[in-house]
Amino acid sequence: MNDVYLKEEFILNNYKCEKFEDVIYALCQRLVEGKAIEKEYFDAVIEREKKFPTGLPTEPYKVAIPHASGDGLVLKSSLAVAVLNKPVNVIEAGSSVGKNLKVDIVFLIAMKSADGQLDMLRRLNEIFTKKEYLEKIKNSETPKEVINILQNVE
Repeated sequence: MNDVYLKEEFILNNYKCEKFEDVIYALCQRLVEGKAIEKEYFDAVIEREKKFPTGLPTEPYKVAIPHASGDGLVLKSSLAVAVLNKPVNVIEAGSSVGKNLKVDIVFLIAMKSADGQLDMLRRLNEIFTKKEYLEKIKNSETPKEVINILQNVE
């Protein structure tokens, strides 16, 4: 993940929120402040999420991977993460009936290209298939810990 713009300011530990949209907004704000995305990226993510939800039933913690196409809104390929203090409802990806998941960790992806987005999804999948990584991220206390975990995935 060393080729992705990932700063401590893009990580929210023990984040308190009521709704999934609040998490997306907070992460987008961090990326806007870091000059990684245009503010309109938030709207693009929300629109995509309505059509193609991104909640994943990973174990031991459920995750969501909200994202949108770059389309000039992404200035630097970036990743922002929110580790939630309590789960929020998110629609499960691929659910035709709108099945809700209680998500604990949100990975907001902002990639400049479709290839970069596919690569990021592949790399995140490596984390999602090894529960020890999700446990470490969920139990992390600082943004630096989260970054170290993400950068040292084998």
